[in-house]
Amino acid sequence: MLYDYVAYFFIYGFLGWCVEVIFKALQKGILQNRGFLNGAICPIYGFGVCSVLLLTRPLGNDSLLVLYIGSVIITTLLELVTGFLMDKLFHKRWWDYSTMPLNIHGYVCLLFSLIWGVACVFLIKVLHPLIARFVSWVPHMLKVVILSFLSLLFVVDSVLTILTVLKLNKKISQIDEMSARIKEQSDKITQILYRNAIKVGEKTEKIGDKFAQIREKYKEDKESCVALMKKNNASKEDIDEFKRQHDILVAMRRNNEGLKTLNWIQSRLLKAFPNAKSTDDSAGFEDIKLYISSIAKLKVLERQKKRAAARAAGNKGKADDDKPKK
Repeated sequence: MLYDYVAYFFIYGFLGWCVEVIFKALQKGILQNRGFLNGAICPIYGFGVCSVLLLTRPLGNDSLLVLYIGSVIITTLLELVTGFLMDKLFHKRWWDYSTMPLNIHGYVCLLFSLIWGVACVFLIKVLHPLIARFVSWVPHMLKVVILSFLSLLFVVDSVLTILTVLKLNKKISQIDEMSARIKEQSDKITQILYRNAIKVGEKTEKIGDKFAQIREKYKEDKESCVALMKKNNASKEDIDEFKRQHDILVAMRRNNEGLKTLNWIQSRLLKAFPNAKSTDDSAGFEDIKLYISSIAKLKVLERQKKRAAARAAGNKGKADDDKPKK
């Protein structure tokens, strides 16, 4: 019986993963691994169906009403506990029902709980008898070998993914720290620019205009800003200080961009959960998501350009073939 339920866990986890991938493909028109793990499995589906099978058996799951109510309660509790634990462990909200009516802290909502209940009734009454028959048909030793192999892969995948997410959290903290240092450095440069926008005897209302002019030059490049500072008779010490602080700021920004480079597992997770939110008000997490999204958009544009160029070349070749030969 134990091996049978382990088999059910992997089968329903795989079917849940298929549902997530198909739903995303229909919704966005792209194929994407929607699971938290790297493998083709969504563990929450496997745990959910196995929990319903085990816990509704004593209640007599022959009754559709009992099976439905039990499924709604069990899947809701499972999703609530899973969401809460993942939130506290990773400081991320991987799914969020906050905009849905009758939700509990965004972890669960009534509509999806009712949907999970219907799905469980369908699975257990229609699909499960076929799956149970198939599992019982597999020879015991072969079942043990296959399930041992899948269990090993599952454990390795889980450990690898958890370590990867924890490293992502560390990287996000580094980005937040670097962003704060960049702001501090930018404020230092702002003080230098503002100080040199003021001249003794100038009218106060002109100070803002001159400061804005220098700030615009600063946004363009360092040398043009230095030229404007010289034009405004800035001291050599201030110009040298501005150059030094500017170089530090550029280096910081370069390092900050480097921190946003993710490994393929981290990148896959953020693509799989584009609506994930940080629960500790981390701006770095949003910066990384924006960075990943921008790269994805650039890749799409690049593919579109290549296809357009290929079509143009094909049309040109066809037009050349249609020309009357002399």
